[in-house]
Amino acid sequence: MKTYQGAKKNYFALNETPVVQDRMFRLALNEAEALAWQTDYPQLVFPILATEKTQAVTEWNARQERLHQKDSVRVMSN
Repeated sequence: MKTYQGAKKNYFALNETPVVQDRMFRLALNEAEALAWQTDYPQLVFPILATEKTQAVTEWNARQERLHQKDSVRVMSN
């Protein structure tokens, strides 16, 4: 368990994120940890799952930002 907590702390120390993203990343890392514990080799699986989950959050946030920008442009043009 300490390995996972250390990995989470390291991730947040290296990545400065806004508060909303921070919460999303924490949830993604918690989910990766829970899934990793369901395998025979959680220490090997966790880093891969954590990377996949945090990349998905990053992509989702980028998509949301693009949609927000499009909406802002539409409102300004009306």
